[in-house]
Amino acid sequence: MNSKIFAIHGGHDCSATFVDKNNQVRIFQLERFTKIKHDNFECDSYTTDIRIEQKKSFLDHIKSQLKEEPKYVLYSYFGNRYYLDILKSKFKESKFIEMGHHTSHCIGAYHQSQFKDALVISLDGGGFDNNHYGITKNPKGVEISYSIVKILDKKVDVLLATNFPGAMNFTPGSYTALVPAISEIDPYKGDKRITEFIKSLLEQSDSNIKLNDSPFWKLRNMAKVCAGKLMGLAAYGKVREEWINSVKLVYLAGPDEVHTPKHIKSLLISFASIIGVRPDQNWFSGQESYDLAATNQYVFEELCWELIQPYIDECDLDVVFSGGCALNVLSNQKIMEYLSKNNRKLFVSPDPGDDGLSYGHVCSIDKTFDDKFSVYCGLDILDREKIPEYYEKYKKDGKVIEL
Repeated sequence: MNSKIFAIHGGHDCSATFVDKNNQVRIFQLERFTKIKHDNFECDSYTTDIRIEQKKSFLDHIKSQLKEEPKYVLYSYFGNRYYLDILKSKFKESKFIEMGHHTSHCIGAYHQSQFKDALVISLDGGGFDNNHYGITKNPKGVEISYSIVKILDKKVDVLLATNFPGAMNFTPGSYTALVPAISEIDPYKGDKRITEFIKSLLEQSDSNIKLNDSPFWKLRNMAKVCAGKLMGLAAYGKVREEWINSVKLVYLAGPDEVHTPKHIKSLLISFASIIGVRPDQNWFSGQESYDLAATNQYVFEELCWELIQPYIDECDLDVVFSGGCALNVLSNQKIMEYLSKNNRKLFVSPDPGDDGLSYGHVCSIDKTFDDKFSVYCGLDILDREKIPEYYEKYKKDGKVIEL
């Protein structure tokens, strides 16, 4: 890999990819540095001087590990000029290139797969692609929720993306957009602000809905903490046919709409009319919650399969899967079983979420990297140079056992 390339994704699940002094590929996650789950570099709802210093220290530590000064800095999700300036201040001699979201998911996963030819799928909640590989002609980029590309010997051909004419209006990453809000499957259970927000949301006119309510952002971000729980509890429920069409409404919207208060309000009203309850009360508990999780999983699988099956059948290639939705192992199992019947393989990226984006950024530029490596290499020992000092100190105290 080109050691003069440094890549960083600044949004949630922030990560950086580079070649270190030992000529080893490194993928550093900010959350392992700050101890804040899903941490991001680009923005905060609780930015403090301490947090800013943490992020600066993160970059300083990376700089101390680099093999050489980067010629190019590849970045994504630094829309806030303040944080982009911090990044640029650390790499003053580098050329900065803004990278795409789904293209990086796809290309990074492809390089890890070791397949020469593959159909590569990225399904997610939404991400900006900045005119990469013809996904958009908008110079400012466009938010999309999925992309399907064919890669033959590293040559990329984008077959489909959310914004293509006639493409399915579908946001697969909205897996938790509704279920936690109306059931006891709720990581914020007991937080009355969520209940009050839902009640006030239903009372507001569509033109007067506020975006900045912190309970709304909690609702919006439930995907990070609740998706796995929903998938697991689906096994305890049964699909309720009378709920299927309403659950589909959760997914059949674009990524710029699906997580908005207006969309959530329409979903709540739709469910209230179907099940005959007031939309300001605790709707589902016990078995009903599990049935809702099972119905949600069923709809997710059906819509994903409707989207990708024609391309799987037409291309007749091994399949690479990335994006946050590649974490859904139930759906992955069904895709794998279908492929195996046709003597094809499925490779799921080991880091399909946004923490894998920085690696995809590098692979989008450097097409020569084919060596296998562990994505779990992480940070080196932060105080490695002090090990001799620690050894002498703890040996004197009788705390060192030598073999």
